[in-house]
Amino acid sequence: MSAAPPVLHGHFESGNVYKVALMFALSGERFAYRHVDLFAGATRAPDFLRLNRYGEVPLLEDGALTVSQSGAILAHLAAKFGRFGGRGESERLRVLEWLLWDNHRLTANVGTMRFFRRFAKPEPGNLDVFKTRGLVALTRLETHLGENRFLVGEPTIADISCCAYVFWLDQAGLDPAAYPNIQAWLGRIAALPGFKPAAELVPTA
Repeated sequence: MSAAPPVLHGHFESGNVYKVALMFALSGERFAYRHVDLFAGATRAPDFLRLNRYGEVPLLEDGALTVSQSGAILAHLAAKFGRFGGRGESERLRVLEWLLWDNHRLTANVGTMRFFRRFAKPEPGNLDVFKTRGLVALTRLETHLGENRFLVGEPTIADISCCAYVFWLDQAGLDPAAYPNIQAWLGRIAALPGFKPAAELVPTA
């Protein structure tokens, strides 16, 4: 009898949840899904906080192990599946660099722009700092991808992490056509076996 698949707790509007779901899809591995209603305060419920002290999605239950934060989950799954983690210590360190940079610079700003534009309706000017930092991050990514097909050698969790919110640039109020190298990279990711867009991987309920 096969073991029960890991359970991904998430919400369909979260790019961080999509990162984890995409890792499963590209790895050809099964996962179960549990919808967490962010807008009804489900991440603040005591039962959820007992599983995830941060009160955020994604959360992965993998047997007796629980892991939160998308970068940590991706690293866990790369080790578990033996895929997309980088070849050798040098590549693994480069992958880790990209994961941390994504969290601090790319997702932190582009993802926040998308959130405010879609859900929070901020006052004019409130997005300026996120836009300035997001544009810097996108320029760095565009430059790197002008010389590299993927972020670290062959496809890795660095690509899986960094691509999620970049697929939604238009939802952040940014012009995808301004970044041709990024668009070509997204096309290469979309051509990988097992790839599916977020709408096909993360249920709405």
